[in-house]
Parts: sequence; C-alpha cells; structure tokens
Amino acid sequence: MEANVYILILLILIILVGSACCSGVEAAFLAVNSIRILELASKQSSKSSANHLLKLRKHLGRTLTVITITNNGFNIIGSLILGVYASQIESNFGLTFLSISFYILVVLLGEVLPKALGTKFSLQIALLSVPILRMLNSLMRPFLILIEQLFPVITAENEISTDEEEIRQMAKIGSQKGLIEADEAAMILKVFQLNDLKAKDLMI
Repeated sequence: MEANVYILILLILIILVGSACCSGVEAAFLAVNSIRILELASKQSSKSSANHLLKLRKHLGRTLTVITITNNGFNIIGSLILGVYASQIESNFGLTFLSISFYILVVLLGEVLPKALGTKFSLQIALLSVPILRMLNSLMRPFLILIEQLFPVITAENEISTDEEEIRQMAKIGSQKGLIEADEAAMILKVFQLNDLKAKDLMI
C-alpha cells in the first residue's frame, strides 16, 4: 500500500513540475523583450543560447505550439494516468478529494505561480529553456509540419521592429521609472521634433 501511495505522489509531482515548467516558459516567451535578446545575441557567438533564443522568438507561433503540446501532455495525459491509477487504490470519497486537491494544485502551482515568475524573470527563464525547446522542436518536427500545413498562420515570422511613436513612449516611460535621465528623454523627443520641422519653420 505504501508503495502505491509513493507512486501516486510521484505522478502528482511529475505532472505539477512539467505543467509549471511549460507555463513559466510560455509566459517568459510572451513577456521577454525582443530588443534585449537582439542586443545580447549581437555580443555572442552564432551558436550561443541568446542567438538560438532569437530564432525561437522569431518563430513564436511554432515555439508556442511546442510548449502547448508539451503542457497538454502533462495536464491531460498525465491526469488520465493519475486518475486511472488513483481509482485502483482510492475509495470514491478519497478519489473525489484527490481530484479537487489536484485541481487546486495545478491551478496555483502549475499555472498561476509559474506564469508570474516567467513574466518577472522572462529573459533568464527563456534562455534556460532554449536547449529543451530545441530538442522538442526536433522531436515534434513531423507533427509541426502537419499542423503548419493546416494552420499557416503558425509559420508567420515575428520581425523585430519599432517606430517613432514606440521610441517616444519608451523614452517617457524610462524617464518616469528612473531608468534614463529626464534630460536624456527630453533630448530624444526633441530629435524627433527637429526631424518633423520644415525648412521654413527653422527660418522663423
């Protein structure tokens, strides 16, 4: 009996850890700053984690598909296996209590907390996940090709770009949060204002 309980606990831990990792990595990839990755990748070799992260981030739809498939594998398939095993060693009351407790654990420890951490430490978590995601990408390649044929939007590339308005807003936010000096933000804004002036305006 004790061995069965240990196996049950092990299954629960595997599902929770797997789900938490997937949720955290997904949140990290959605929150990570592309400009920061590009800056980091430009200072490292082409085979560095930062450059591989840049490629994964460029094909965000494909990367998120890999994470979603893996996450559902833990949550759905893992839960089915857990339910079948638990039904053999638990009474109906015990199984009901286990199901409710497991649901709460998955929501809190497998989704909410990991996503909060993934958002806060997006760059670090995204970099750490690169080797595993590349391996999963290779293993799922035939399946991914099929999915991308059915849903071409997944193959869309995410180009790193910005415009004048975004730079203006970043300068303002950076100044408000103390990340850059107020006079530096003002200088950036004045550069754009100067560019917008016409020759006749300068002559007045």
